[in-house]
Amino acid sequence: MEGRRRGGFTACIGGNIAQVGRRTADILSLAVGVAWGLSFTVGKFLIAYLGPALYVGITFTAAGILLAAWLLVARVPVRRRAIAPSVALGLVLAAATVLQCVGLRATSPGVSGLLTDLAVVLTPLLAYALHGVRPRRRTAAAVVLATAGAGALAGGGGAGAWGGGLLCLAGATLYSLYAVALDRVAPEEDALGVAAFALGGGGVAALGWAALSGAHFPAGPAPALLGAALAYEVLVGTLAGFAVQSVAQRQGGPTRFALLTSVDGVAALAFGVLLTGERLTPSGIAGAVLVLAAVASAQGEGDEPQRRRRPLPPPSLARAPTAPCGTAARPPALRFGAPMGR
Repeated sequence: MEGRRRGGFTACIGGNIAQVGRRTADILSLAVGVAWGLSFTVGKFLIAYLGPALYVGITFTAAGILLAAWLLVARVPVRRRAIAPSVALGLVLAAATVLQCVGLRATSPGVSGLLTDLAVVLTPLLAYALHGVRPRRRTAAAVVLATAGAGALAGGGGAGAWGGGLLCLAGATLYSLYAVALDRVAPEEDALGVAAFALGGGGVAALGWAALSGAHFPAGPAPALLGAALAYEVLVGTLAGFAVQSVAQRQGGPTRFALLTSVDGVAALAFGVLLTGERLTPSGIAGAVLVLAAVASAQGEGDEPQRRRRPLPPPSLARAPTAPCGTAARPPALRFGAPMGR
């Protein structure tokens, strides 16, 4: 297997997951934030037609199958021990998305996106509480700016029902938990394999819940844009979005990813104004400026967050240096397209 490096991008042909540099990871994270902003408008249309559980089940399962098919073609190995934690992560992610979808039915896309942006402050709090990851001062200041911006945007982007808003906040909390847990799984395993099993497991669970609750496709002709909306949500909002998250967090951690993707609130409100007629007030404009300032401030952060230091193991027990991509012996793996254990 051959490795190559070009402009900060490292890829292993037919082997391990591609690893991106910090700048590339930041650009991808910002792009995901904009794509997720549009997903609030597209998703509201799909949720109204399919219902939350069926919508999440279809998009997650389809995205997981497509990603697994790519891994199969590329013969990317996935360690067996990654499967169970990845599926568990998928259950958390599916639950977060269902809660967000139920809340979105009672709020506007812009308000839902802005409430979900509170993950930008919940993520570092959970990371510190669970794993002792202390963000640096500039990152902490950017989190405060982004949180203030989300609050101003929510005040200037139209009002929603309290019940729907609380459900969106609950979804944001689970998204933060997923991001913090992913930071502990993906760096040790193949990131795209983790994303494939997480999406597949979460999608199957959501489809099961939809079946138990009696959800089904509505009778009668489907809306004209249903196919295009589903394609966008499967390929961009779900597959590309969560695959990029698995890869980008390997560089900057969950707090940085949450901060950079907090532009989804600004994008959600902008798309809401353009596509659905949401109203933007001076408070909303001020909030958008604060969020964008927070993202710009985060670009100057050069180092990853500090973790609590632990005593180093004796030299005889220290982990051996990582060998070049695709050349070192690895634990037993499930290789898509190859026999088990190879």
